[in-house]
Amino acid sequence: MVLSARGGAYGPGTPREPFDHQGRYLLDFFHGHYGVEDAEVISAELVNSLSDPGLAGRLPQHLDSAAAALARAVELGTELATVPATTSADRTLAKEG
Repeated sequence: MVLSARGGAYGPGTPREPFDHQGRYLLDFFHGHYGVEDAEVISAELVNSLSDPGLAGRLPQHLDSAAAALARAVELGTELATVPATTSADRTLAKEG
């Protein structure tokens, strides 16, 4: 689980979605360096609406995004808490076995 806060809006369906390099980079990095294949990026967007007068009108969208990110983090954290811990060696043996 990767938690992030972004100043703008880069989530699915937004005009800036193609410019979301942060999430893709981190997922690729974790996969390539550590073999993590099931990571998820959870982002609260439009954080700059808290301090940028030009984005003040988008504060409700930020609050919705932050609430959704928190809810997803709690949901995923609860799921992960019920999964037995494994090591990379366990995962390697499972793939080979």
